[in-house]
Amino acid sequence: MLKDLNLVGGMTNTDWLNQFHDEMRTHKITQGQLAKTADYSRSHLNQLLTGKNPINKQARLQLTLALRSLTGQNNIDVCIDYLGVTFKSHDYEELVMELFQINPNHFNLKEGARYG
Repeated sequence: MLKDLNLVGGMTNTDWLNQFHDEMRTHKITQGQLAKTADYSRSHLNQLLTGKNPINKQARLQLTLALRSLTGQNNIDVCIDYLGVTFKSHDYEELVMELFQINPNHFNLKEGARYG
């Protein structure tokens, strides 16, 4: 996708829907294909995409992932062998979720402080 449809940018629902429709047209994705991939009924998907039903963050994410899957633009799988990060905070879970947008359970975390 030329523009990322993730939730980080803080797009309004209207902007997101306009961009989403553009991506569907560009890649010639039908609502039927999208509904099947996103595991929505076609009528419910139509209500979300036309704005008749409000679209929440979870639905936006699920539709984005389905569109990426249909267009072959899936996220890259990354394996990081070692990453040392120091923050001035004790709440590492919140930092990992906010900065990396990864569940901390995916990390092999070794807690410890190294000074000097």
